[in-house]
Amino acid sequence: LEDAAFFIAQDLKQPVTERQELLENLTFHHALGTMARRTEHIKKLALYLLDSFSFTSSKIYEIKTVEHAAHALKTDLVSLTVKEFPELQGMMGGFYASQAGEDIEVSTAIAEHYLPQNDGDDLPSNNLGLALSLLDKIDMLCGFFTINELPTGSKDPFALRRTAIAIINILEVENTANINLPALIEKSVDLWCKDLNMQKADMAKICTDIQEFIYERLIVKWKKNGMRHDLALAMLQRPSNKSATTSLYSLKLYSNALQEFCATDDGDAMLTAIKRVNNMLRSEEKKQKKDFETGMVPNEKLFQQDEERALYLALQQDFYQHHFNDSLLQIAQLRPTIDAFFNAVTIISDDAKITENRLKLLLYFRDKALKIANFEMIQQ
Repeated sequence: LEDAAFFIAQDLKQPVTERQELLENLTFHHALGTMARRTEHIKKLALYLLDSFSFTSSKIYEIKTVEHAAHALKTDLVSLTVKEFPELQGMMGGFYASQAGEDIEVSTAIAEHYLPQNDGDDLPSNNLGLALSLLDKIDMLCGFFTINELPTGSKDPFALRRTAIAIINILEVENTANINLPALIEKSVDLWCKDLNMQKADMAKICTDIQEFIYERLIVKWKKNGMRHDLALAMLQRPSNKSATTSLYSLKLYSNALQEFCATDDGDAMLTAIKRVNNMLRSEEKKQKKDFETGMVPNEKLFQQDEERALYLALQQDFYQHHFNDSLLQIAQLRPTIDAFFNAVTIISDDAKITENRLKLLLYFRDKALKIANFEMIQQ
C-alpha cells in the first residue's frame, strides 16, 4: 500500500498531456504501432459516431468531451502505478482524469472502458463509457484482422474471440441501437489501411471477414438463449445487412419476433408463399445456368392476366414497417395472391419477353422479401 501511495503521488505530479506524449513511445503491437496511434483512431471513430449516438448528457460540449476522453483513455498505461500494478489499468485512468478536473461522466467512462472483459460482465454505466469501450475493441479487432493476425484453432493470443463477444454485448443494448456496426468496421479498417499503407482493394474482404467473425459468435450466443440456428442465419445473411442498416439490438428483437411468427399459421403461410416463389426461380436459374440479378422490376404493360396485375399491385405496399411483425404479416397475407398467380399463370410462355417479365415479377417479390429476412435459410 505504501508503494502504491508513492506511485500515485508521483503520477499526480505529471500532467495528463505529458502522459499522452509518452504514448508515442508505448508499442501496442510491432506491426500496428503505438498506443498513441490507437487513441487517435478511437478519437476519430468517436467523432464519426457523433451524428448517430449521444455520448453525453450535454450536446453543447460533446465534441470537446469526446476528444478529451479519447486522448486520456490510455494515458494510465505509462503511469508508475499501472506499470507496477497492471491490473489497475482503466481504474487509475479514471482516477487521474478526475484529479485533472474532468467531470464524472468522463472519468467514469475512462475507468470502465475495459468492461466487459468476459461474457456476463457488467457494461460501462454511461453512454460515453459504452462508446469508448466499443471503439477500443473495434479498433483492436480491426487492427489485427488488417494484418491477418487471426485466431487459429484453440490459439487466440490477442483474445479476439473474447473481444468480439464484448462488442456483441455492448451492441445488444438499447442505448447503442443506432450504431451501425458494418459502417463502423469499414471506418476502422480504413484508418488502419491508411496508417499501414495497404491497398484499398483489400478493405472489402477484411471488413466482411470481421463482420462474419462477430456474427459467428452472435449466432452461438443466440442459440444458447434458445434461438433456432436457421432463423438466426435468416436475419444475419440478408443483403440489407451488408449495407448495415440494422443494429444488433434490432436484429436480436427481430430474430425473436421471426421465431415466434414462424410458429404460427400466418408464419407457415408466409414461408409457403416464399418457398413457392423461390423454388420456381431456382429451377429457372438452373435451366438457364445463371443467377438472376437483383433489382429487377417487371413491365406492367407486358402483363397478360389479372393474376399478374394483382400480384404486382400487392407488392406496391410498404413492407418495411416500423414494427417488424407487421412486415412479416404483410408477407403472409400475400399467400392467396401468390397461390392464385401460380394456379392461373404459366410462367414459361411462347413469347420470351412475357416469360422474362413473369420471372421479373417473381424476382421483384423475392427482393422485397429478402430485405426483411433471408427466408431461404429457414427450414419449414
